Amino acid sequence: MRHVPDARMATFHDECYATATRLEQLLRRLPAAVGVLLVVMCGAGMVAMAAMLLLALGQASEALESRTLSHEGPLCSPGFSAADQDLTFFVVGDWGRGGTANQRLVAALMGQQSTCYRPSFVLSTGDNFYPHGLRAHDPYFVKTFTDVYTAQGLQVPWYCVLGNHDYGEFGSLRGGCMAPEFSLCPPNCCYSASWQDSLTIPSITGRESVAAMDPRWNLKQGAWRKSFAAGNLVDVVFTDTTPFMRRYRHKAWGNMSGGVLRQDVYKQFVEIQDLMRSSSATWKLVVGHHPIRSYGEHCQLGGDEDCLDMQFLKPVLQKFKADVYMSGHDHGIQLLKDPGSDVHFLVSGAGSNTKRGRFKNVNGNDILFLSDQPGFVAISIKGNKLRLDTFSIHSPNPTYTMSIDKEMP
Repeated sequence: MRHVPDARMATFHDECYATATRLEQLLRRLPAAVGVLLVVMCGAGMVAMAAMLLLALGQASEALESRTLSHEGPLCSPGFSAADQDLTFFVVGDWGRGGTANQRLVAALMGQQSTCYRPSFVLSTGDNFYPHGLRAHDPYFVKTFTDVYTAQGLQVPWYCVLGNHDYGEFGSLRGGCMAPEFSLCPPNCCYSASWQDSLTIPSITGRESVAAMDPRWNLKQGAWRKSFAAGNLVDVVFTDTTPFMRRYRHKAWGNMSGGVLRQDVYKQFVEIQDLMRSSSATWKLVVGHHPIRSYGEHCQLGGDEDCLDMQFLKPVLQKFKADVYMSGHDHGIQLLKDPGSDVHFLVSGAGSNTKRGRFKNVNGNDILFLSDQPGFVAISIKGNKLRLDTFSIHSPNPTYTMSIDKEMP
């Protein structure tokens, strides 16, 4: 008997994940004994009592998510005026958790700072919708994006790339809403990264992408480029890095409709080079989900080692004189620069849940800044000067500021 994907089962799993995420944030603030107690109670058959404790924890987690920023702001940096800049934009990643796990606090911080920086757009470095991406016409898009980034200053275009969680990352989940072809998807079902594609998905499936729910949304699978500001000032090349990761190629979800195994990585690699080669912009920026340099868990030897799979891109950035490679994936904010290289590596993956204490004992001669706090990055460009400000939910002031000055030909 052929299995038919079930949208109701998918919704059940999504709701369970959202609840678990809230509880995870709460349990980090409680003694580990609480978790042990729950396990013992359930193992002893005390399900009703465990359920009551979980309910109490759930109510506490709701209170936790209703927190607001502890500071009033913004406190605009002395001497900074958005009106004096040629271009200003925000960079945020790894945010899509249904408004939980500090996502709303980071969104509030972005909205607060938008009154000073007045961003023309927002760049998202991926993992836009945890844990498994989106289904067709998925209401989780509105819950996670439209209903969270509500500040007036954030009603600007969002240019996004896909992360591994946008492609599936099902792990042990095998219930419903997976199919190898779009034609086999029942209405409002089938997880696929392609639903986020605002440019090509309608022509492939005859169905609308999530861009129909919110006109701010801009995303395309594969490599593409967009120019910003007058006078050939800024080119941004967007890359889809998940298909380049070896460890995803053997996953069951990799062969889903629009999945990683359906992407032509060689074609994309050629396109990235062509886009970089043909750019004559003053500033060349590249965005992808997976980092090339990082001190986070995904790039540690003996761990996922994802940075190893991204080394193919490093000589391309150097050859075509990219200024900044922006990524997410590791949950924090990092700014790194190899001695003797002009390429800066920015990891902005702090849009919701971060890995506290990750950088406590980290040392390296390429480190400019590391933060394990939830937040985002603001970038402003004026002629041959690029300014980068990092922000944390714990302060209205930048936690780090640096400038890159370019020699004009």
